[in-house]
Amino acid sequence: NQLKPLIGEKTKIISVDKFSYSDLLEYIGIMLPGKIQNIESFARLIDILTRGNPFYIDKLLRIFLQDEIIRCNSSTWGMTNKKILGLLDDSTAESLISSSIQRNYSQDKFLLQLISCFQSADFSLIDEIISLDKEEMDRHIQGLVDASILIKNETNDKITIAYSHDIISKLIYANISQEKKQEIHFLIANKMMQKIDREDTFDDIIVAHLLKSNREAIAMEADRWINLLFDTGMKKKMITLIDQARAVFELCIGLLPDCKTIDNTFKVKVWLECAECYSLLDRTDEALRIIDALLETNKNKAIIELIKLKQLYIYHYHRQHENVINLGKQLLKDMGLSVNKIEMPYNLILLKFLYSKSRIKRLAERPMVINEKLLRTQDVLTLMTICATLSSNNMSACLCLKAAVYCGKSGSSTNSIFGYVSGAFILLTVWKDTHRALLLGNTVSDLLNSTDDKNKSFAYFILGTFFAPILHSMVASEDYLLKSIKHGETAGDFV
Repeated sequence: NQLKPLIGEKTKIISVDKFSYSDLLEYIGIMLPGKIQNIESFARLIDILTRGNPFYIDKLLRIFLQDEIIRCNSSTWGMTNKKILGLLDDSTAESLISSSIQRNYSQDKFLLQLISCFQSADFSLIDEIISLDKEEMDRHIQGLVDASILIKNETNDKITIAYSHDIISKLIYANISQEKKQEIHFLIANKMMQKIDREDTFDDIIVAHLLKSNREAIAMEADRWINLLFDTGMKKKMITLIDQARAVFELCIGLLPDCKTIDNTFKVKVWLECAECYSLLDRTDEALRIIDALLETNKNKAIIELIKLKQLYIYHYHRQHENVINLGKQLLKDMGLSVNKIEMPYNLILLKFLYSKSRIKRLAERPMVINEKLLRTQDVLTLMTICATLSSNNMSACLCLKAAVYCGKSGSSTNSIFGYVSGAFILLTVWKDTHRALLLGNTVSDLLNSTDDKNKSFAYFILGTFFAPILHSMVASEDYLLKSIKHGETAGDFV
């Protein structure tokens, strides 16, 4: 760590094994050249305190030298008996290192605490938090760098400060009271939030500090923090950091009573996202209790649709296919849409018109759907079709056709690609139109590569199972199916 700023990124970490007693004797001889009085008893003391950890051994020897526990007289090293007796009250290397730092650098106590809360800190941010003039700050930092407690790294006009070893950072952090930790973490989050030109990665860091801050301090400015927290929770959920997302949404829920500027829809969304995280963490009963409570306390039609859609996803995650289909029918009815086999002949003819060659070629150019009701309807149809197909429900063909027609009519969105896949499947199997099926299949493949559609896994599964073997090759089929597995794992959804 100390060499890295000097020699750049091309460093190799070499793990040093635990020192044997003979290794320890040899190392002491290198560190303390010359004769050593009672070297075996001294080595035994070091061995007991450090348990053979090379980092602790090096640090303790330096502490002994600095505190004159060992001194050299006429090329002979000896120990100060009184100090050794006092030393034996401390039974671990950790406590010795910690007490040595606290004793010798008491004037830098807050600075050391602050950096331990950061892990690696931007010097300019430290400078803003600790109000010292530049020369005095540089002197304090340099003193700690010279003592091998901190390292300073300068790259691209940016200075970062970190501990020379994780062990020291953890020791300092462990000795901060819980109240003081919360105070420092909130101070850091506050300062970072004030930066107008803050980097995108700052938001994650700010939220990490807020999670370790005092809840009452955050609640005093709840409206200032709530959107940042919610957006960060959504990002974490999207990249499947579910437990982290859960912690962020729980913090959001705690702030809701103190928020004055958000509406009821936003509050419901916070609860729903937290419920979804519980479901993904196998806390389904808690998730469904939240859903039931929200349905009981909300009467607005749009909000009820939102709640039931999340309920649909929770059923889907846990393979409750029949529940998805039954709740989906109810939702579609509430949205003014029906799914029945009587419509199938009409929809088959309509599909042929909606997916003409000219229309297929223009699919990628269609404007994105932003209407919430259309998006929710596409979502419901997609989930119902997937569940009906996986459970061999007799509604699967009807739903597949309905999804294809609805998405062909309503337009492109992150939810519509599955409808397009369904359309290609029907063109191939019902209409026997290989050319149009291939054209639509290739268009869907291109769209899948450029979208964040959460139903990618099943779409690739359909392409790999039904299209590629007939229209391409088994190699192409395998490629699609591997993509299906990859995106299924990412989404926590395995086909």
